Amino acid sequence: MDKISISYYSIVSAIIFFNIGLILILILRHSLFFLVKYGEWCLLLLFIFSVIRILLPLDSVNAIVIHSNKIYPGILKMLHIPLLNNQYSLGYILLIIWITGIIFMILKDCYLYFNEFRYIKKILLVHDEQVDRISKEIYFKNVEIFVTPNISVPKATGILKPYIYLPPLHVSDDEMRLIIKHEICHIRGGDIAIKILFSILTDIFWWNPFMYIYQHEVDNLLELRCDHNITENMDQKEKATYLSTILHVIKQSKSYTDNYLTRSVMNFINYKTEDITKQRFQVIMRRKNYWRSEKCIVINSLVFVLFIASFFIIVQPAYYPERNEADHILEINTINSFILLSNNDYLLYINNEPYGYLSASELDTLPYSELEIIKEE
Repeated sequence: MDKISISYYSIVSAIIFFNIGLILILILRHSLFFLVKYGEWCLLLLFIFSVIRILLPLDSVNAIVIHSNKIYPGILKMLHIPLLNNQYSLGYILLIIWITGIIFMILKDCYLYFNEFRYIKKILLVHDEQVDRISKEIYFKNVEIFVTPNISVPKATGILKPYIYLPPLHVSDDEMRLIIKHEICHIRGGDIAIKILFSILTDIFWWNPFMYIYQHEVDNLLELRCDHNITENMDQKEKATYLSTILHVIKQSKSYTDNYLTRSVMNFINYKTEDITKQRFQVIMRRKNYWRSEKCIVINSLVFVLFIASFFIIVQPAYYPERNEADHILEINTINSFILLSNNDYLLYINNEPYGYLSASELDTLPYSELEIIKEE
């Protein structure tokens, strides 16, 4: 028997752990104390592990089974309600709605991405001597930098062929260097690809409200990470220059019309959200070299341990045998029972009647380990 498998219950458990990870990130990102002491890398690590967890909904035979006595069985009972003249169950109809929603969301995003790409190709480009001079100093392979009056704030876009677009800005050379370095940081970190990946996950789990709330948090975490990379070795005076650069961009961006380049780009600032801008300032000025601290290593190690442990915990409904007329517990043996394997799900049959689903971890326990497993043809 395989040690690792994918089942209906492992998929549900992966979705549960994914949402727990998102909720923790939402809570901790708003904690200035946590960001200053432990940094955004811990939250980015939690985000990465949460995404990996939902992409790998595995079920181990050694997993600890958490039985749900009321909620889970109640949901399954509701999903099996027959509808449309008993031809389809509620669960089947909801599955069709889910798949239809995925197709619609993906097509919608493709349409919006195409419009953004088409808009970028048509924007007006202007010559800027300062940008040309500084971009030659800060060379980064395969990146082109343009200036256009059609955007409000500096933006980075593109995966295979990255571009940086800057609005006409009246800043010093040092400030322009910081702006370009910040956008290059987004490109070097693969932030556009991360943002698009999460957009795809949002399309798949379009019914999950946490996905839409967290879309903004992805941008916020990536901005905090770029701030850290830029200011990591700066003294307080240099940090003040970096913050004044952000202020100058915010002030000048208000004189431009903000266009809809948002889905496939990383912005230098999100001036529509004062909360994250204020937090960026506070974290930069208060943070020390937390990445070298032992406490930070402990926190990141704890996140990794919890990620591994999540593969050994599975949630499934609790089923209890019904009593017969003599009020005795219904017996499960090799004569009256067998297990049907269908679409990676294990369904227990007793007296030729479907009784309940089993997780992969229960298949090696008595009495289920003695039963015959029949594959559905």
